[in-house]
Amino acid sequence: MPNPTEETGTPGAGAVAPVAPLIQNPAATGTGQAPPDPQTLATVAAGVAAPPPPPAPQVIYGASIACPKPLSPDFVKRIRKLEELLKAPVFLLCHDCGGRGADLGYQFVEGLLRVRRELPKQEIVVLVNSPGGDAQAAFQAASILRLVCGGYTAVIPCFAKSAATLFCLGARRLVLGPYAELGPLDVQHRESKRKGFQSALNEKQIIQRLHAASMECFDSLMSMIIGRLDLHSAEVETFIAPLLAHVADEFRPMFEKIDVIHWTSISRLLKIGEDYAIQLLQPMYKPKDATQIAHALVEAYPDHGFVINFIEAARIGLKVDLPGGELASVMDDLFDLVSEIEATGFITEKPK
Repeated sequence: MPNPTEETGTPGAGAVAPVAPLIQNPAATGTGQAPPDPQTLATVAAGVAAPPPPPAPQVIYGASIACPKPLSPDFVKRIRKLEELLKAPVFLLCHDCGGRGADLGYQFVEGLLRVRRELPKQEIVVLVNSPGGDAQAAFQAASILRLVCGGYTAVIPCFAKSAATLFCLGARRLVLGPYAELGPLDVQHRESKRKGFQSALNEKQIIQRLHAASMECFDSLMSMIIGRLDLHSAEVETFIAPLLAHVADEFRPMFEKIDVIHWTSISRLLKIGEDYAIQLLQPMYKPKDATQIAHALVEAYPDHGFVINFIEAARIGLKVDLPGGELASVMDDLFDLVSEIEATGFITEKPK
């Protein structure tokens, strides 16, 4: 009878004889072997690896107010680290900066009011990445978080433009990443005769620019006359009235094309944004400083998309922090991740 542990015949050179299983069914092999004793069974069991632990339950990450698509685990991991570093829960205010999704508007304010009872009664961190929206909605959102939570820190790894900049002015602390951008507060409006939105500042500055140009024209003419005629001060006065009349005639056609009523309504729009900015700034700034900062944000920049980075924000008087250490590393990671996020509220979890 062949030995069950050896192959029948002589194995070739270097061949390894196969080994039979440690436990066999005697009926199946026909050998009549008795089953292994308990000690053998224990030895075999000890040599068998333990089964792997069951996989952790999968979850879907979302946000308490709005989240059209699930948040990535990598993004959530960074948010949890941000909470650990800043010792406060993180609220997401992230919109599609490509202009295809929601923005900082009344829909967000309605959602914030809907969850107001769930907001913590402690200061929170707001991660902001938004192209902006409505100035009144931004003011309302900032006021709600101040009232319910007692204040907030605004963290901007990438973008907080237009109305999102206004929202950030209400923060107790403003943390800007090295590549982060704030933006001017010149209100945008839509006119039926034009496509898209226009800056209200474009039209308000028409009169300012015409006034500056007319004064330059007068000064140039007066300097030329004085230089060529070598006039004394008493003689100069005789030329003032006719020169003013000449300049007025030159610029009158341009001034007459301005719709005064429309220009006034545009000025009021800009004043709304400036007044909201002053109100949000005043708890952290002196009234004079708040007014200067607000005025600069509304009227000092030539374009609505002008980049206000960390250096420029500090130059106009804003108190901004540049992150360092672990916080800088986390915000650098978020800079790469946040552009794909559209979510508002605190992070939520539910089984997949």
